[in-house]
Amino acid sequence: MKSAFIGYISAIIIIITFLIVGNIQINSNVTNETMQTLDNALYSTELELYANQSTITNETEYEKSFVSLFENQMNGNGIDYTISIYGINYEKGLLDVGVSATYQNLLKQDRTIEDRQTMVLDNKE
Repeated sequence: MKSAFIGYISAIIIIITFLIVGNIQINSNVTNETMQTLDNALYSTELELYANQSTITNETEYEKSFVSLFENQMNGNGIDYTISIYGINYEKGLLDVGVSATYQNLLKQDRTIEDRQTMVLDNKE
């Protein structure tokens, strides 16, 4: 009876350990994917603006370019994200954006990760 009790407790501890490690891994993956995608989309948008390509000629196209690049690069399954534009200035090359990513962990609890970044071109001509 004593060994059955120890086996039962050991199994519970192993299951709890797997849940904890799994939740940490999911959180880490979503955080890294969101931050990396935001970095890449910001960089690509600013590079496109710096290169003076004709697709960006005003704030609306500037915003559309960023959102399009972000959506193309974000490939998380089961992740709902919201993009917030806090500041945008085409003439100065300013783009201040935030992303809020919502996902479910292994216990089916909703979790949210937020990231905000600002990028400004040094010399926009």
